[in-house]
Amino acid sequence: MKNKKFLIIILLIIIIVIILLGWYVFRPSETSLGKVQADFSIEPLTLVEEFNNDEQAANAKYLGKVVEVSGRLDEITTEGENIALTLKNTDEISGVICSFDKSALPEVLPEIGEVVNIKGICSGYLMDVILNKCSLDK
Repeated sequence: MKNKKFLIIILLIIIIVIILLGWYVFRPSETSLGKVQADFSIEPLTLVEEFNNDEQAANAKYLGKVVEVSGRLDEITTEGENIALTLKNTDEISGVICSFDKSALPEVLPEIGEVVNIKGICSGYLMDVILNKCSLDK
């Protein structure tokens, strides 16, 4: 009788641990940085120039940090559940690509040429500076 009770208690503990692990692993993550304080607030052109001038120093400064940029919207691209807004001047080659989950954007997107304010996590530079998990500030 004691063995049955002990076995049932152990089984219940194992089930609870499995449920908690499943919740921890599969819980939804934060999709945007709307309420997060930015580590840096910078113009897109200045950010790109820092990466062009010294990529290693810029990586050390910005990589993995929340960066807030404010600039003119040049392009909107959609791929699956992701939308990317590109901020740059029309005469510039490089800009800042801000990647959003569709759920993090308002239903009505800003128009090309409109000045927008965006926060995102800097993930590096490949011709353009890339910000992920972005949030569009109004």
